[in-house]
Amino acid sequence: MSGRNATHTIRSGTDWQDSEIMVSLFPEGAKQAAFEWQPAEYVEDGSTTGALWLDWVRVSDAGNGTVLIEDDFASCERAEMDRVFKPEFNWAPWDVEMARILETYHFNSFVLRTPGLGFGAGWAQHGSIPGSILGYGEDTPEYGVAFKAWYSEAEDHLREKGWLKKAFIYWFDEPEPHQYDFVMEGNLRMKAAAPDLQRMLTEQVAPELVGGPNLWCPVSYEFDQEAAGVRRSEGDRFWWYICTGPKAPYATLFIDHPGTELRVWLWQTWERRIEGILIWQTNYWTSNAAYPESLQNPYEDPMGWCHVMGDFVPPGARRPWGNGDGRFLYPPLKAAAGNPDSPVLDPPVGSIRMEMLRDGIEDYEYLVMLDRLIEERRASIPEVEWVAYRQLLDVPPSISESMTEFTWDPAPIEARREAVARAIVRLGAGA
Repeated sequence: MSGRNATHTIRSGTDWQDSEIMVSLFPEGAKQAAFEWQPAEYVEDGSTTGALWLDWVRVSDAGNGTVLIEDDFASCERAEMDRVFKPEFNWAPWDVEMARILETYHFNSFVLRTPGLGFGAGWAQHGSIPGSILGYGEDTPEYGVAFKAWYSEAEDHLREKGWLKKAFIYWFDEPEPHQYDFVMEGNLRMKAAAPDLQRMLTEQVAPELVGGPNLWCPVSYEFDQEAAGVRRSEGDRFWWYICTGPKAPYATLFIDHPGTELRVWLWQTWERRIEGILIWQTNYWTSNAAYPESLQNPYEDPMGWCHVMGDFVPPGARRPWGNGDGRFLYPPLKAAAGNPDSPVLDPPVGSIRMEMLRDGIEDYEYLVMLDRLIEERRASIPEVEWVAYRQLLDVPPSISESMTEFTWDPAPIEARREAVARAIVRLGAGA
């Protein structure tokens, strides 16, 4: 149960000291508790440091005196370590819920939350905080044993369930070059423990990262077709994304651009053999930085402002990301200004841009269907017809000539979609 942290501060010193802490506030229904020792007070950017030595720990039931945990931190042999640090998974309830979600909503991917990887401190301009498991840092044998045991077990289970290609690890977002070494270390650690898990990284292919991530997701204007071809030959996959960038003349998600851009983006996606797209947010309605004392009304202020990132954007500062950025759904009008007089149960309001994105995804799906049917019917299709069908899979210049030259008119898109749809019907009728 999150949000029930109980903090106890002990004044540090250079001598050993005994300390006894009583914890009595547990929420109703709580089944477990976690204890964490920190050698310095918490600050958001992780800048405080320190060193802490523990010689002996006992956790007892204050009501009856039963000793629950007692450890003098004596070292153990490797065989014992393998047993002690091997996780016990209760997959049954998770499997039931995952099966329901995948079968009901037909998701083709999901994020797998994983332990022990550390993170970038605050914003990308800061450093990186190393990972830990059960309080053991990356340089300890206990961490290595626990890390490998967790990841290999997760990989084996996902493979058994047939979900291995749907799961992906989204651990680090948009690293800066000075963080590449840290990101690479984490990816190589995952690769060694569970080589077939998908390790997604929102970054373009860089020599320093090759061999680490196996699912690349660069921002659209950073996608390099030649580099992608090399990585695909090694088994890597590609998605891409748009967010605060790129700006014009690229296809974007902003309100003050032609509505066709999001739809064209999916044709550009197909043309480059990219398998997935990422949109960072659909209901980013307010910014804590731009509106520290109130809620932003996205109908009156359409700008997606940068939100608070530690000391990167101080409260009250307004750094624009783009009109409509992160905002494809809008709050009900009755609740747009925040703090309505009574509960508002109306659904969110959709945008034209979301409908254009939907249409683009459907265009992409039509092309996938046609491609599959062409291959399935190859033996029964005359050569001339087969070539004509294959040509329908090409993206014509009338839709997109390049990343920065494309139609603002929906007519050529609709015409091509109809031609593809008719081909699907003709080939499907021959089944």
